[in-house]
Amino acid sequence: MKKQHPGYSCRWRGRIPVPRRAHPLVRQLIRTINAEGMTLRELAEISGISVQTLSDWRYRGSPTLHLFIAALNAVGHDLTIVPTGEKPAAQTHKELLFNHEVDAIKKRVSEAFNYPEYAFAIKYGGRKATLPRQIAMWLCNTMTVMSLSEIGRHFGFREHTGVRQAIYTAGVFLERDTELRNKVGIIQAELGGGA
Repeated sequence: MKKQHPGYSCRWRGRIPVPRRAHPLVRQLIRTINAEGMTLRELAEISGISVQTLSDWRYRGSPTLHLFIAALNAVGHDLTIVPTGEKPAAQTHKELLFNHEVDAIKKRVSEAFNYPEYAFAIKYGGRKATLPRQIAMWLCNTMTVMSLSEIGRHFGFREHTGVRQAIYTAGVFLERDTELRNKVGIIQAELGGGA
């Protein structure tokens, strides 16, 4: 068994960006779930992810940590990983505003495209995930003052180059597809950003 990282513990709190340390944190997450009385099988049934995949997360790298946390958030456990012995840094007004705006955008896009909101945090979601995620990133870019790196942190810790490409691709789709443009215009109007 691999040595546990002594400097981290898990606390159930609001969503904030999660560090990329993976192996010991995932094991700690599983211990926390067990302490809460939730089994991996129950988590799999609620989140729609197989037990095998969940158990594999104990041994894999950082993208799966974020996938695991997305599944937990889907079942109502808002998770923050904070260093033990230290208090979590208070979020600035700007960060709180960004989180609120991004959450609202994700919610509207997930409703419009019939795509689960928690899945925006999954790094690789396949072809089905591509268009909703690109549209959500495009909306974050046009309706907030966030940098590309900040947007990427809300979408599976993507790098700024991937976010830039997603925004460009969404813009191309919006120019070509009238139906998509109308749908996105409705989302913008609901969010208060005009059509």
